[in-house]
Amino acid sequence: MHHMSEIMAHTITLHLLDAPGRVKRFLRKHPELAERLPKKELASYLNLSAETLSRLKQRGKI
Repeated sequence: MHHMSEIMAHTITLHLLDAPGRVKRFLRKHPELAERLPKKELASYLNLSAETLSRLKQRGKI
């Protein structure tokens, strides 16, 4: 049951937050994973393209 509520919360987050917001929320909730995850997998988890994640990082929006 706990996993189901986590999945639902993640899905809601994907719909309510814009791209920078999703990344910032992830970094706030899981700082220990930020540098360990491959960027492509992180982007996929946040429903972003790897290019978008890279652009956000380059522009200092995250």
